[in-house]
Amino acid sequence: MRIDKVQAYRLYACHCTTCQALTGSAFGMTMHVSADSLEITQGKPIDVRKKAGGPLLQYCEKCRTLLFLKATPKLTCIFPGCFDDESWFVPVANVWVRSAQPWVFIDPNLIAYDQQPESWEELYDES
Repeated sequence: MRIDKVQAYRLYACHCTTCQALTGSAFGMTMHVSADSLEITQGKPIDVRKKAGGPLLQYCEKCRTLLFLKATPKLTCIFPGCFDDESWFVPVANVWVRSAQPWVFIDPNLIAYDQQPESWEELYDES
């Protein structure tokens, strides 16, 4: 899978139980992007719905890495672990902190939401 172009909002750590289950970890790292700014130039994701009416998940056709969650027709969530170089991803916020594992350190310098934010505007990347 190769992604050449993406205009993104900022990265956040999600501690909801759904992200914990999807990633098999204590939290998921997620970045919202405008669906029309995402350009896949190589490969085709495999579409999976875990349940009827649930979100569309997309996996790499070769390695089965979780790539995207299609949140709405205009909004896609990218999981940054799918990139070859993920070192430039630095989270700016934590969401669903009330579901965080008790041993996870929540950086007090980052924005923190007890659950789902009412608005994601604070997390938009204006650069």
